[in-house]
Amino acid sequence: MSGAARLVPIARAEVRVVDHPWVFAQQNAVAIEAHWLTRLAAQPRLFNGDVLLLENGRIEGGVLAGNCIRTDFKSLLYWRERAAEDRTVLDAFAAGAIHSREGWLLVARMADHTSSRGFFYPPCGMLGRNDIRDGTVDFEASMLREIAEETGLSLDRAAMKEPLLVFDDRRLAYMRPIRLGLPAAIIADKVHAFLHRQSDPELAEIRFVRGRNDIIEARMLPGTTAYIRHAFP
Repeated sequence: MSGAARLVPIARAEVRVVDHPWVFAQQNAVAIEAHWLTRLAAQPRLFNGDVLLLENGRIEGGVLAGNCIRTDFKSLLYWRERAAEDRTVLDAFAAGAIHSREGWLLVARMADHTSSRGFFYPPCGMLGRNDIRDGTVDFEASMLREIAEETGLSLDRAAMKEPLLVFDDRRLAYMRPIRLGLPAAIIADKVHAFLHRQSDPELAEIRFVRGRNDIIEARMLPGTTAYIRHAFP
């Protein structure tokens, strides 16, 4: 599951959490620690929390299957910033493709203290322990949590359309489009008010993509631009 960014419609995800260790992290513990100290020197507010990685991900009968293993953020960051090591895992996450009443897509620029600073994404975040329900990963819960934490918007599952998987090399976004009944200006006002109330917001800026001309190649990952091209044919 690597290569050029592409979209695959699916019905749902059935990914369970397993407890075996990530061998890559064990084998590279010294290098991971050295890399983390270097990254902290540049961005002292990075946080090393618990995260999940998708192992042996696959699509079976329209269902995303596989296992999630537990690791820590510094190990994921080291792996993510290496060229081609351990292709058995994917940096899988849930992303909410929020569209306004006009059909425009909400994207946000990550703040300077985040590991993805400067890049524009739909609201998204890494999977973690709070996204585990009865031993499986609840991608929708993760999506709603990240949307609320980043934008202040309180949404529910009823607003979600059918899921898409967006493959981008070693990243995998579990994305569900969400069409709100509000105009973009009202959504922007709500998000800006929320960000102004935060002492340390994750987002530095929000924008609405109205079409392919709003793609910023240098500031968007291939998975984001692939979804934009899909949403605005």
